[in-house]
Amino acid sequence: MQTPVLKAPIVQANLVSKQVSTNQEHLTILN
Repeated sequence: MQTPVLKAPIVQANLVSKQVSTNQEHLTILN
């Protein structure tokens, strides 16, 4: 039961990093 708890923050961090990268791409397109 510990592995899902440890994997959850990693998945969230990956999602956040993906959102940040997409936001940066949109900003570069706007600029």
